[in-house]
Amino acid sequence: EPGRYVDTPAGRVQRTREGLARLSHADFDDAALLFQGPELRFAGTFRGREVHLHGPVPRPAKLDSPGAQYLDADQIAWPLTLRGWEPGDRMNPLGMKGKKKLKDIFTDEKFSPLAKARALVLADANGVIALSDFRIAHRVRVRPETQRILQFVTST
Repeated sequence: EPGRYVDTPAGRVQRTREGLARLSHADFDDAALLFQGPELRFAGTFRGREVHLHGPVPRPAKLDSPGAQYLDADQIAWPLTLRGWEPGDRMNPLGMKGKKKLKDIFTDEKFSPLAKARALVLADANGVIALSDFRIAHRVRVRPETQRILQFVTST
């Protein structure tokens, strides 16, 4: 059954729809990073993922670049927290009315247990503003009048 796992000293072995996946302890620890802003430059590894958080950056030609998310830095209630998702987390995804639980987003978008375990959340003082590699919150979308843009990039 997908989702079942066994913790070992070397990490976690988890059953997925595709077979077995190995996760290191760094992929699902409870650590969090705190960022003051809006001017910041961060590049490093967090929970087994490469993370780049830069702002302000010039307006990109395309806001829907693969692997990069762009946010309106002036709409963020600083400080920012980068962490794994937690049960009960909600966000108002771009283009959607109302809030939705991240758990329901994972189910609707058919995230594998491995993708769920590796998902990163960027949250401000008012809640979740970005889900890595997926969506940003509607309230931090880049508008034509946006002055300062924050770039959030993650990769494996």
